[in-house]
Amino acid sequence: MIKRILTALAASIAVAAPASATPTEWTSYELIELVQNNGIAVTVNENCPVNVLGNYEWVGMKRSIHLCPGDEVDPIDHATLRHEVWHAIQHCVNTARGTHNNMPVASIADLNALVDEYLPDEVISYVKRNYNSSQWNIELEANLVEANYSPMELGEIFMQACTARTE
Repeated sequence: MIKRILTALAASIAVAAPASATPTEWTSYELIELVQNNGIAVTVNENCPVNVLGNYEWVGMKRSIHLCPGDEVDPIDHATLRHEVWHAIQHCVNTARGTHNNMPVASIADLNALVDEYLPDEVISYVKRNYNSSQWNIELEANLVEANYSPMELGEIFMQACTARTE
């Protein structure tokens, strides 16, 4: 249900584009290449604050994802990539809709239902302890996505929401 709701919402704002061949599976590396090839700089272990695994930021038209895996890349780092790519998708969706950048892709009602059903209480508590309340919805949504989407699924949504094409 979570994938259906979020994918449909992201796709609904996308520009219609012809479908072409897609790879059978993508790794995190291909997801990084996709976002980089579409104007989002990705840095690894550059200017990483203590205890930060990654972040998405933009200033005007300049967008970037900063990943901070440390010396070894582990499953948490792959999840962080998926999380930050979702923030990029949220940015694209909000730009297309003309809504504030702290709005999730899903409606608040749908998001609340998904959070209640799929996110563990410790994740919800972590978000509420560590983020400003204006960011709770986008952070909770990104936590849902990181746990439920593959790099390939996110790549497909990214292409629908953030580009005028599919691959």
